[in-house]
Amino acid sequence: MLNDVAIKKEMFINRIKEVTGDIKNLNGLNMGMNGEINGIAEGENGKAKVETIGAGGYNIQCYHFRVLVNEIK
Repeated sequence: MLNDVAIKKEMFINRIKEVTGDIKNLNGLNMGMNGEINGIAEGENGKAKVETIGAGGYNIQCYHFRVLVNEIK
């Protein structure tokens, strides 16, 4: 049975693959002190900017991360 971390890792990778196709290089990604992963991912169909933002605050039950993956044209 997959644990929570493995599931989130798979979801993260699949989000990048949706934009870049098969991933070729993740060396452009960096993990910040607060756990955010940001940078550039490269794949067979191009590059993507990966940006993680913290979501929480008023009327949010649990602080969590949102991962944004945008194609670089």
